[in-house]
Amino acid sequence: MIACAQSLELKGARRMVELEEEVSRDLGYAGAVATPTGSHAIGLALRAQFPSGALVGCPSYICRSVYDAIVMAGCEPCLLDIDPVTFSVSPERTQACGVDAVVVAHMFGIRAPIEDFLESGLFVVEDCAQRIAPPEVARREPKSPVRMLSFEATKILAAGEGGLLLADDKVLLERVRRLRDAPYDLAQAAPGFRPTEMQAAVALTQWRRLGAFLRRRREIATFYLDRLDAVPGMRACDTYHFRFLVPAREPSPFIRRAAEYGVVARRPVAPACLHQVFGVSGSFPVSEDAFAGVVSLPIYPALTDEEAERVAAAALEAQRSSGAANCQE
Repeated sequence: MIACAQSLELKGARRMVELEEEVSRDLGYAGAVATPTGSHAIGLALRAQFPSGALVGCPSYICRSVYDAIVMAGCEPCLLDIDPVTFSVSPERTQACGVDAVVVAHMFGIRAPIEDFLESGLFVVEDCAQRIAPPEVARREPKSPVRMLSFEATKILAAGEGGLLLADDKVLLERVRRLRDAPYDLAQAAPGFRPTEMQAAVALTQWRRLGAFLRRRREIATFYLDRLDAVPGMRACDTYHFRFLVPAREPSPFIRRAAEYGVVARRPVAPACLHQVFGVSGSFPVSEDAFAGVVSLPIYPALTDEEAERVAAAALEAQRSSGAANCQE
């Protein structure tokens, strides 16, 4: 960090390029484009692929920044209900809606079935903001046309802000890069935002610590699983835990009870599902069940064993007090 500050290189210089090259090499992609945020990466990918717009599937149970990225790319979001196990969009429901593309998020570290979406022929934007597998695992997994990483302050690799778009299509990568950089000879409106060198330097440092972060998260998850009820996806061998989800029949009393023990539990998506925020009609029963019956517990790598013990004790008492939800049964 000191060397970065002393270099007087503020934006879009060698550390940004180093981040792009190292992560794309480690994950087995032809190239990468660093962006100010993960949502910028999604928006740039859609603009590059669909300059005239498209209908893009998006889960209702997700952060609104994904919805906003679709809109700002000149595309139309199509909100979809989720799968009850992965919390991601359902392949069957996605295909039935006639979308041109879909954002498939690996929610809370649970792997979504990317291969099912790829077989449909849709343009798939793989949202890995909440799941980053170790490079040796990621290289063996199915690859979508675009994979997005986020380095936002709450994510697995936190750089304050930042994102990365990965792809094998070199033509697409060049389109995205030109949209990001907005050179004077580009005859279309473009954002022209690059990440700062400090963002890139922090993200690169975090990337090189990914293995240790994931090992510690799995240690804490294993500890919780031995003591608490949890949603099924938390037990999957290919889950790389971003949040630890437990069922709660009444999330608000659960959260209040945990707070009495000094533990911050939260609804993992709040304050509402996107179809409720934007007034979209339709049937979203699984999304609404998840919102009404799931809470997340701290699983940060910096948690000590003693702190994890306190979290588990508080959650166990909160589960007993509020009861377990039936949305995952």
